Amino acid sequence: MSVRSPLVVVLAFITLAGCASTGVTSSWVSPDAGPITFQRSLIIVMHPVEAVRRMGESRLVRRLGRGQAVASYDLISQEDLRDTEIARAAVEQAGVDGVILMRLVGQQEALSYQPGMVYPAAYGQFWGFYGTVAPVVYGPSYLRSDRVVSVETTLYSVNDEQLIWSGTSESFNPLDVNETVDDIADAVGAELRRAGLLTE
Repeated sequence: MSVRSPLVVVLAFITLAGCASTGVTSSWVSPDAGPITFQRSLIIVMHPVEAVRRMGESRLVRRLGRGQAVASYDLISQEDLRDTEIARAAVEQAGVDGVILMRLVGQQEALSYQPGMVYPAAYGQFWGFYGTVAPVVYGPSYLRSDRVVSVETTLYSVNDEQLIWSGTSESFNPLDVNETVDDIADAVGAELRRAGLLTE
C-alpha cells in the first residue's frame, strides 16, 4: 500500500540547502513496521514556549495539508499537554490514525577550535613574489561557539498504539522556527526512506 502524498511532502521532500545545518544523529525503527499509510495525523510539538509550539505545529499542518493533519493546539491547551488522559481524549476526538510528535530534548553550546592560517603576501610584480615568500600574513586561531538544538521526532500508529519510528536530530544555530521545522522534517524524511517506511 503506497504512502499518501501529503505525508511524503512533509517527511520526504529533501531541500538540500535546508539539510546543511540539520541532521538525524540517531534513530530506531520498529521491526514490525511497514510503509506508513496515515490517512490523518495529529501533530504535537512539545515546547515550553507556547508560541514556538503553535508555529511548529502550524508549519507541519501546512506542509501536510488541512484535512490530512490537525494541530494539537486546536484540541489541547498548553497546560493540559502533560495530561495523558486529556491527550488521549483529544486523539480520539481528532479521528486520526497517526501521531507525529516533536519535542525539544536538549540545547547546548558547542565550542570548536579554528586553527590559524598563514598566507603569502600579495605582490604587484611576479618576480617580487617569485624571489621570496616573506613577509607573510598570519590569520590568528580562535574558538567558535555554535548553538546545538536536539529534537526528538516520533511516529505512532494510533490504531494499535505502537511506536513506528523514533529519531533524534541536531540543528546548528537555528534562527527561524519554520525553517528549523522544515529542516527536521526533511532530515526525518530521508531517514524514513532509508528505513523503507516511505516508498515514494
